[in-house]
Amino acid sequence: MLSNLDRILSDYLKIHNSIFKFNLRKLIPIPFIFKRIDYLKHANQCEALIKELTEIRIIYRSRSEDGSDFYKLIDDYIIKLESTIIILHEICKKFNDNTWSYTYNYYKKDIQRYEATRTQYVALGRELNKYIKDLS
Repeated sequence: MLSNLDRILSDYLKIHNSIFKFNLRKLIPIPFIFKRIDYLKHANQCEALIKELTEIRIIYRSRSEDGSDFYKLIDDYIIKLESTIIILHEICKKFNDNTWSYTYNYYKKDIQRYEATRTQYVALGRELNKYIKDLS
């Protein structure tokens, strides 16, 4: 089950990097050089990851009811990771819809929310890794 969670994280990071990682090809508007970000594709990928995380969370939530710190930590991590992907999904949908109502100020607020939840899941991930390392 942890391997599925690791794969989901890896897939999410590919989406994140595709959108936010600096690349000159995204900046230069010259045909055959310019690389447009496919927000619809990323929104669909995020949606699939959210569904998978929901299924995994249900399994871990049933196990966390026994009071185990490990399962509680995993449940918290999944919730924060899922929240992060949901916000990224919303951003991708808004860019794909290409509405003029999605102004820079709205984008800035969405990015602040995204970074806040991203920071939380990363902190929980570090805590989870430490917990697993201590078990070994």
